[in-house]
Amino acid sequence: MTKQIWLTRSYEPINNELLLKLQNSLNSNNLAYYVLPNARLVKRASKQYLVNNSNITYNGGFISLTVLVQRILKKHNINYTIIDKAMASVLVAKILLRLLEQQKLKYYNHFSNIEDMAPAILTTIKEIKHYYSNKANQLTLLPDMPLRYHDIMLVYHLYYQELLKNNLIDFEQATSLAVNLCKSDEVSFGGDLLVLAGLQYNKLQLDLVEQLVKKFTNIIVIMQANEKQDFFEREFSLIKHFINLGFTKRKLLNNNKHDLAQYLFTNEKNEYRQTVNIQGYNSKRLEAKHIIRKIKSIQLNNNIAAKDIVIVAKNTNEYSNLLSYYAEQAQVKLKTNVLNVAIHSMPIKLSLQLLKVQLSNWSADEFLSLLTNNYQFPSSINASLLADFIRITPSPGPLHNWINACRRQKNLCSLEQLTSEDSTILSYEQLAEIEASLLSIKKLYSSLPQQGSYQEHANALLNLIKNFGVHESILLLCNEVSQIEASNLIKSWSLFINMLKTHSQFSYLWPEVMSLNSFFIILQDVIKQQNVAYHNEVCDCVELLNAHKVAGNKYRYLFIVGFNDGKWPQRGKESWLQNISNDEIKLPLQAIKDYRKSEKLSFIRVLESATQVLNISYLLRNNEEKEMLASQYVSELMLTNNKCTLITKSIDLINKSHRLAYNEQELLLRNVLIKGLANNSYIDNRILIEKLRYNNEYSAYNGVISDTKIKTKLSSKFGDNAIYSTTMLEQYGKCPFSFYLHRVLKVKELEQLSIEVNPLIRGNIIHSVLASFLKSNSQLKLAEIENYEQQLKDLLNKQIVKMKNLLTDEGETWVLIESDRILYLLRLWLRNEIKLQECTNLLPSDFEYSFNKQHAVVLKSATNKLKVEGFIDRIDIGDEIIVVYDYKSGLAAKLQDIKDGVAFQIPFYCKAAAFKYPHKKIIGGGYYRIGADFNRKSGMWHADYLTRVNLSNRISDKVKPDDWLDLQNHVEELALNYQHNIINGNFKLTPQRPCPSFCPYKNICRMTPLLHAIVEAKRNEIYQESE
Repeated sequence: MTKQIWLTRSYEPINNELLLKLQNSLNSNNLAYYVLPNARLVKRASKQYLVNNSNITYNGGFISLTVLVQRILKKHNINYTIIDKAMASVLVAKILLRLLEQQKLKYYNHFSNIEDMAPAILTTIKEIKHYYSNKANQLTLLPDMPLRYHDIMLVYHLYYQELLKNNLIDFEQATSLAVNLCKSDEVSFGGDLLVLAGLQYNKLQLDLVEQLVKKFTNIIVIMQANEKQDFFEREFSLIKHFINLGFTKRKLLNNNKHDLAQYLFTNEKNEYRQTVNIQGYNSKRLEAKHIIRKIKSIQLNNNIAAKDIVIVAKNTNEYSNLLSYYAEQAQVKLKTNVLNVAIHSMPIKLSLQLLKVQLSNWSADEFLSLLTNNYQFPSSINASLLADFIRITPSPGPLHNWINACRRQKNLCSLEQLTSEDSTILSYEQLAEIEASLLSIKKLYSSLPQQGSYQEHANALLNLIKNFGVHESILLLCNEVSQIEASNLIKSWSLFINMLKTHSQFSYLWPEVMSLNSFFIILQDVIKQQNVAYHNEVCDCVELLNAHKVAGNKYRYLFIVGFNDGKWPQRGKESWLQNISNDEIKLPLQAIKDYRKSEKLSFIRVLESATQVLNISYLLRNNEEKEMLASQYVSELMLTNNKCTLITKSIDLINKSHRLAYNEQELLLRNVLIKGLANNSYIDNRILIEKLRYNNEYSAYNGVISDTKIKTKLSSKFGDNAIYSTTMLEQYGKCPFSFYLHRVLKVKELEQLSIEVNPLIRGNIIHSVLASFLKSNSQLKLAEIENYEQQLKDLLNKQIVKMKNLLTDEGETWVLIESDRILYLLRLWLRNEIKLQECTNLLPSDFEYSFNKQHAVVLKSATNKLKVEGFIDRIDIGDEIIVVYDYKSGLAAKLQDIKDGVAFQIPFYCKAAAFKYPHKKIIGGGYYRIGADFNRKSGMWHADYLTRVNLSNRISDKVKPDDWLDLQNHVEELALNYQHNIINGNFKLTPQRPCPSFCPYKNICRMTPLLHAIVEAKRNEIYQESE
């Protein structure tokens, strides 16, 4: 019978008792689930055990877990499958057990016919592929354990490594199986197997190397027949991998490496020469200059070892020498594959120099291949190379090649205008017409200063945009714009804009023109030059922008600067300034632009993430929630917004349609989305229609909800009849915006899958065990410590049994591991608690006290009433005093946090305890840390009673007697003020403290990117203020 042994991490080293339990469990009929230690933790006990146990051979060193278990099982003659969950190799069980059932293999036995393996393996892989494709990139062979297809290959790789290591298959069997697998479309698996076989059997003789190359040649022929063009790049890298590993493992001299490299150099197949790694010359032993001399001795036009030349230059920091040599050889044209390697290995600035040195040697096809396949450069550098190449190339080739290049390299430009509504690409004839238009535009640009050419240019530009689209037209002409005086373009641009305005069928295009950076730069240059001759044309543009209200802050800021200069006419100034706040004027231009861009992009990433679920609570029907994936929410939100009626117009229609209610201040989600989905023209058009329909009444969310009907709903939900928890108050105190997202909009993250025990589960277990234990043992005695420890262990086991129904199999395993750690903490706590009781007259008397509903703490002000509920972990009572404790396993709040209004637990716990025990004096409370130090200093403690609770007079969280009542009154005022702000819709973006490193709403929050943008703007010295 095959046993399954589950290996995972543990906190205890291996010992005789564990091994005995393992052997006993293997002899039973049940599957053995047992926790073994991690390989790093067997340093002491495992070595001692194996040395003393003569039945198991030990060869010295640190033995791995896998080998240890193999030896134990082999000794007992048990067939087995090892599943090491700590290494995430859980697939091996499913795959190998299937093969065992089909009698296709027996572990550690020879195969009767090695080729019979291929069908069984392929059947298993295809089945797993089928499940994989139908389950959204996740395959669950065991409960709640997501697996990737890559893991399958990893398992087979390790399995065959084991077979080859034990000489269970020979070279011919391995290579034959590899060829059969490649025939069946498992090329990567076959190639890996072939490399493993070569590493195992190759003695680094040239005839054996040639034999491996021939085997690869056979596979290549097969792949060519199957038209698998992507095979070459991947599988030739395996040859290189084989050579490198062979060199490394056998520590050959440099001469041997050179001989083998020369063998591949002289081979008639050019592709073999690309696999040579000059890094094998051992750059650490050779001087960098000597390597450069070696490089110079190679003829670059043969491209021999060119990629490895760059690698050596990188490792020896010889970029400058390499670049100087390339500059000397500028007339030698390097192939695109060499340039690609150089680009990806060198810093951007240096590789850009190299590219420009070689620019004149490229053909249009080579340039396109390099540019579209290179993802290192920012889009601005790609655009620069594009412009330089068009400028120096006499014949850049057909325009459709550039269009296809831009489509592949999406960050160059948008090409949505190339597709019609039925997603049909423009015909070649249309592209030829566009190309002709571009050529005519270039000619007109060069003649713009001449009389009468402005109108011709405007007509040609309009004709171009009719066929091609705004972004693409301007992008391919940017290099020409930079060569002409900006003022010479203003008149033609203003004529062109008026033509767009006149031709109603093209009126939807001109806002897009206004959004182009190239047009903005032109206007900015004219204003800086203070060219009064063109002020009328500029003002025409200003009025067009203002009339349609599409200009962003950068245009507003630009024209404000121009108007305030004094030399520009004041026409249109008032209409521009009337809707601009002083704060907006003061913001730096670059900060505004970066802020607007980052807030939209980050929020879109949140919505499009498949790992998030948003629960949308409809504000007018807050008892109803709709759960959907974030990717569904994007389209749902747009549909909702398009059909929804403004709340100020018809509240009944919204109730009937169950749509998300909003008004001009409640559009947090929607305002971030506006113009954020720039690549989806369909959604953009729908947003534009909706804005026009409601007269552009929408503005950015400013943190205050002003609509009275929404306030009524907030009052009903969070007003006098609502019951607050201390956590709710703390959340609002730390960040009102997160409270708004969490409690009002009810946006929450999908819980991430983890095999670790949830900290809440661990905390609940500890709290329950301590409460049960202290109820039975309120007064502890040191003499009974062994009995106490056994009670804690029994209580812990009971809690774990209760938790099993809520956990998966993996969760159960991890709780068993975690139980050892929890028991260790409980033992430390027990000793600390005994010392505490010896030093004080206080005894734990009340546990897990819940003050809620009729026992809730009630606060009143002139305008509102606040009810607060909570859960006190422990109340200690003495002769005339009481204290409260809240158990913490992590960081605890300080007294300053209480004063700042971001920690409410201890103050409200003290008030609730005082209500329950009116004849006792509450002297404070603290956070009782369940950890290494078990300190209780954090909290609020009355300074006159510190010795009664065994605390030092030097602690920082003590409260003077005169300040005790003032502090309590201050906390109550803060809580009432928070409630007043909540029911009045005050959810400011600015948090009271700096944002933490982790926040579930960080990608939605708009404060962080704004602050970051302003800091960056100041750092770059672009902060400006207008008069």
